[in-house]
Amino acid sequence: MGSIAGAAHVLNRFSADPFVQLASEQWNEGAIACSVIRPAALPCSGYAADAALATVTDTHDRPRHARRHFEKEPGMNSYGPEADSGAVDAAFFRTWADSRINLSTGLWPDTPSPGTAGPNLTDPAGLEAAQERKLRKLCELAGVRPGMHVLDVGCGFGGMLDFLVRDAGAASAYGIDVEDEALREVSARATPGVDVECADYTTFRAPRRFDAVISVSALEYASASWSPSREEEVTALRGFFERAHEWSKAGARMAVEVAVTGPAGLTPAFVQAGREMLETVDGKPGTPPTLPNVLTAAQGIWEPLTVHTHREDATQTIACWYARLRAARETIVARWGQNAFERSAHYLQAERDAFSEGALTVALLSFRRCARPGTGTPE
Repeated sequence: MGSIAGAAHVLNRFSADPFVQLASEQWNEGAIACSVIRPAALPCSGYAADAALATVTDTHDRPRHARRHFEKEPGMNSYGPEADSGAVDAAFFRTWADSRINLSTGLWPDTPSPGTAGPNLTDPAGLEAAQERKLRKLCELAGVRPGMHVLDVGCGFGGMLDFLVRDAGAASAYGIDVEDEALREVSARATPGVDVECADYTTFRAPRRFDAVISVSALEYASASWSPSREEEVTALRGFFERAHEWSKAGARMAVEVAVTGPAGLTPAFVQAGREMLETVDGKPGTPPTLPNVLTAAQGIWEPLTVHTHREDATQTIACWYARLRAARETIVARWGQNAFERSAHYLQAERDAFSEGALTVALLSFRRCARPGTGTPE
């Protein structure tokens, strides 16, 4: 978390002018950073925030599938970039995200009625409350109870992990992600009961069976293809559900948040623009799945309990990030440079528009583990 959505990393590979040119051409097509910018395995609007993350630091030499744990190093300070290096650290994301750096969709109160004032988008209290509401909802959907051991797939900066042990009463929270910079930030906090591992879910070997599983913005990248067929997409998604079954105990529940194709759909021009950009920076392919394909892939492995889409929440979250980013412009430019601000602003604006226009939506699902894969028998 995810992400969204979600930790940092191609912005420094582009010069400003080509980026602005690409953005102006591609965003007019209704494209958004989520699928255009960075399918790699982080937190949407999970997918959306993920894109922003993917644009702000360099991934050229970063191992993608390393399996290792992180221990706090004396004097370690986030990613440790020099102030004038142009690289960004966790502090960058805190200027416009919430304090936990939850780069995925928050859950907001009902949309104000016409003629009434909406929320103050730059007020941190509103964003903090929306993200905490989301964390509580994920715990509820996953059936988390005190004393449980919980797995977070795509944990990002670890906001969900800390919430699990500090607020939900989990005995332990184990997170995996491919973003080693974000995991170092988690380890630096040294929250009791929290452990993280740098691993792709496709190669992850669980150290134990978990009571519950939570995943935010991991399934967007499951197909590893720019234009998967329905069969390819379902097969890839099924692989995730099969692995989650192996990682979990009998009777486990799972909460999943995933950006999926919205009512307006994704245009070929949108997908192609994203492919060209990601190939420039050795990005990992991936396309948001359709919601029916997600449910088909789970059939017989995990029983769907609830399905809810919340595109308005994604739009509101990104609008809040964008407003806060602009409000912090002076600080961001002084510390991380003009390019970091401009590129992040372009991505967030494009993502907001894409969700509001229906190119993507966000699905929040809960599942119950079936007795044996393929039988569909509840446990």
